[in-house]
Amino acid sequence: MKLYQFPGAILGIFLLFGNAHTVAAQDTWSLKRCVDYAMANNISIKQQDVQKRLAELQLRQSQLSQIPNLSGNVAGNMNSGRSVNFTTYTYETQTFYSANASLSSNVTLFNWFSKRNIIASDAYQAQSYGFLLEKAKNDVAFNVASAFLADITE
Repeated sequence: MKLYQFPGAILGIFLLFGNAHTVAAQDTWSLKRCVDYAMANNISIKQQDVQKRLAELQLRQSQLSQIPNLSGNVAGNMNSGRSVNFTTYTYETQTFYSANASLSSNVTLFNWFSKRNIIASDAYQAQSYGFLLEKAKNDVAFNVASAFLADITE
């Protein structure tokens, strides 16, 4: 039996040994890299971070609510044709112009201590969400370290 009579066998040998090349080793992860990756991509840490930022925004809104506000309004009106003259209360065919302006302010006087207590409550809530974020980070780091060390001992 001659080798050139079986072109399929030659092709099979070529594919078997011709495709052999060195495979790069897999990237090894250190414990620090595993923990850093988990901190950056864990959904519970991201949720706690969002809750903390919302509590800080609520605190900022409560702090800004004690500032007095001031608003103003200017309006103008033009009547043309037959209309009522408001000085003489008669109908006239003429063009009238009128302008109005208003200014208002709002200051809290009797609810001040309630607002101060709400601000203190929001500050404690923002602080507690900061602690919950740190707890979530510590829990994730502990779980990753436990899994990493369990994988090494096996």
